[in-house]
Amino acid sequence: MRYKIQVRSITLFIFGGVAQIGAEPPSAIAEFWIALAGPATSFALALLFGLLQPLVGALAPLLALAKYLTYINGSLALFNLIPGFPLDGGRVFRAIVWGVSHSLYRATLIAASLGRFIGYLFYRRGSVADVHWTSGNGLWIAFIGWFLESAAVAQVQQQTIRDLLAGHRVADVMRRDYIAVSPGATLEQLVNEHILGGGRRQPGSRTR
Repeated sequence: MRYKIQVRSITLFIFGGVAQIGAEPPSAIAEFWIALAGPATSFALALLFGLLQPLVGALAPLLALAKYLTYINGSLALFNLIPGFPLDGGRVFRAIVWGVSHSLYRATLIAASLGRFIGYLFYRRGSVADVHWTSGNGLWIAFIGWFLESAAVAQVQQQTIRDLLAGHRVADVMRRDYIAVSPGATLEQLVNEHILGGGRRQPGSRTR
């Protein structure tokens, strides 16, 4: 809201939430503060529930709830600060690289490469642990690694598409040399005479 970027939706999942925004942040400093907002909120909630614990100490259920919310918000904030793009920590790292290199695309590639490396470390650690542990923790760590690696690849693909489309208008991909096709013409005639015969890839015609 501070940088007037529309948030289309927020999808909650096991690691927190992912916001679908209408556009990339306008600058590196905007990206930096937007990325920090999530972990800062989690830390603030952890602090709030930590301060509430002495006030509800006489009520065991509320005390247990306050302790759990303190722990879960603090853990979530620390996890999201891991410099693995597209986690918030990775976005902070991208903002720093963006500010230094003045290239969003280059910063995305570097941050995503770091994110994939961290994801690989998680996956490797989980695979090794799964051989020695029987509690399933290794499988969980490997899943986190797979998630980070896959998300980093997806972010690079999205950024590549954005860069390819940036600066282009609808007029750049439209054809102005349309032809008129009789509504009584068969589809075979349309294909043979107007599409294949004219070297076209699609009808691109206006019917009258």
